[in-house]
This record gives sequence, structure tokens and C-alpha cells, in this order.
Amino acid sequence: MRQGGVDFSSRIVSEGTLRVLALSAMVVNPWSGSLLAFEEPENGVHPRRLELIAELLTSLALRQGRQVIVTSHSPVFCGAVLKRAKSDARIALLNVRGNGRGNTEIRPFGPLGPLYDDEQIRGALADPSEEAVFQALLMRGLIDG
Repeated sequence: MRQGGVDFSSRIVSEGTLRVLALSAMVVNPWSGSLLAFEEPENGVHPRRLELIAELLTSLALRQGRQVIVTSHSPVFCGAVLKRAKSDARIALLNVRGNGRGNTEIRPFGPLGPLYDDEQIRGALADPSEEAVFQALLMRGLIDG
């Protein structure tokens, strides 16, 4: 990884940064398959970046026609996916669990209320210096505005 003309080894870069880089590489991979599975994108990632990851994954599914399956325990990530699911029926948030009888149940996830809709919380998670990164991704067409 190179930042400001300085090279950094992957051994000293955070796990969250490596996850975002790996996801970005998957988005632009011209030889990708039709299915992408991503487990717990919230691990090691700043909550503000989960919105970006949700946008990258939904763009990947909608623009490239790939099936994307993600597991998550993060209310921030789930909230970001729910926002997108409201505007596009091809996006779904599902609750998958065992029923205690050896079977798996899959049901649509219906939240009890808005997740992280408080402007103060959203503002506290935002870092103005990161906005340039998001703008660059928007300009390159990697995420939708």
C-alpha cells in the first residue's frame, strides 16, 4: 500500500483497511465469478466505512449482476443495507437461523425502528478527511451517489 509516496507493508496495515482494499479489488476484478460471499464486513472496520462497504456491495450486485451474500452482526451495516433495500427490490436483508429441529429458517428482516438515524451519531462517525476518498470513488463510478 502506498500513501503520500510512502510504501507500507500489509503486515502493518489494519485489518479494516485490508478488508476495504480486498473488497475494492473484487469490485474492479474483470475475471470475477457470479457469486461473492463476504463474512462480517464490520470486523476491524470503522463504523463510518460500513456505509461505503454497503454501497460497494450493492453496486457490485446491481451494476455487475452478481449475487452478493453477506453475514453481519452490525446494526450500522444492516441499516445501510435496509436503506438500499427500500429503493430496490433486488436487495434483501434476511434473518437466517436454526429452528431447533435441525432446519434452517430464512425470513425477511423487519427492524423495530430506524437504525442509527440520529444525526449526532452519524456526525460523530463521520470524518471530513475521508470525504475526499468517497468523492474519488463516486467520480470513478465505483459507488452510486
